[in-house]
Amino acid sequence: MYDIARFRNTAVAGWKEIFRAVTAIGRNPYSANLLRRTWGPAPGLVLALAAVSCALAGAHAEVQIGELPFADSVYWPVALFAVVAAWRIRAVLFSGDLAEQVNQENFIDLFRSFAVPLLPAAAVLLLASPFARLAAGLPAFDLDVPELPPAAATFAVVMDQLRGAVALGAALAVTVATLTYRRDWTQAFLDLGIRFFVFRLLLGITLMVLGVMTPILVMVVTNILQTFIALLPEWLGILANTLTEDALVVMVHLALVGGSWRVAQESLVKLLEEGDVDLLEALSNELEGDDDEEAEPVVAATGP
Repeated sequence: MYDIARFRNTAVAGWKEIFRAVTAIGRNPYSANLLRRTWGPAPGLVLALAAVSCALAGAHAEVQIGELPFADSVYWPVALFAVVAAWRIRAVLFSGDLAEQVNQENFIDLFRSFAVPLLPAAAVLLLASPFARLAAGLPAFDLDVPELPPAAATFAVVMDQLRGAVALGAALAVTVATLTYRRDWTQAFLDLGIRFFVFRLLLGITLMVLGVMTPILVMVVTNILQTFIALLPEWLGILANTLTEDALVVMVHLALVGGSWRVAQESLVKLLEEGDVDLLEALSNELEGDDDEEAEPVVAATGP
């Protein structure tokens, strides 16, 4: 079972670092040059086209190989875009002269130059995916509407879609970081599959425990409130359980994004020195460390 407090701390620290990177990108001395070297003279357009192309190709791949074992465990647009992004970033990272420029004072600015442009590209990928699925003859969304009154059901569906979007964003962040930092991509994909299975198992156990505890808490609160309110709707407990589970899953996946950002940033110098870093092991340590080791964001010497 996961330590929820640790995930919360990692999510807060990681997203503070992401926000700091986004707000500082205009003052980054390496950003414009590295963007052109990685994605060409029109990097925004190239990244957007890459995201849309991967969404379309991924949706058609799902149609063609959807019957294969474990095929439904892979979100193909994310996998394809991660391969493209990692391939281009590694090509520039190990082009020769860049490794000689990296030191303990500028590595965060260099990391941000590669990572920040992927954020809007990831948003384009997620926005384009429903339309790509429709073009491939698939439903745009996998809707699971709970038996609730219309307004409550709509809210629950919106939360469920938010949960799915954040989960895909986390999958993209972890996959791009892993492929960028590993020399052997066959081993990287194998590690991703194993870690994904373990993650789903532990998250399932956590949600199972939560699914037992939440109705009990709702029942206790309901009994207390019924001393003041004559009748509470029966669906209130179902809604509370659904929203609590969604909130937990969103927070866990936000921690995966924030944790991936932090460990990738802190491992950049090691990557350029050794050519290979097991980022999944570092992420596991980040998420499963001791509670008394409060995660504090790393601040660049040249940034805010």
